Amino acid sequence: MVSSGTNTVGRMTLELQATGQVKRVWLENGALHRMMIERPTRFKVLQGTAWITHDGEDIVLQAGQRARIDPSAECTLVGALGGEPVVFEAW
Repeated sequence: MVSSGTNTVGRMTLELQATGQVKRVWLENGALHRMMIERPTRFKVLQGTAWITHDGEDIVLQAGQRARIDPSAECTLVGALGGEPVVFEAW
């Protein structure tokens, strides 16, 4: 399960929608979105470039790329890179 909401640092998350188990998040360039990963979670970037930091590891994904993130007691941060907004899904 992904715990999420309006935990955003910097520019505001423009929208967060939950459709079943899938969460779609839009972030402006430079924004950070904080998430708690409670079970294995898949990320897919739909637009832009996302930076994910989780358990001391940094991952950069571009549109169309995916990653699987394992649960952790630590907070996971997702940010928009490259001068444009990022749209990603987490499930």
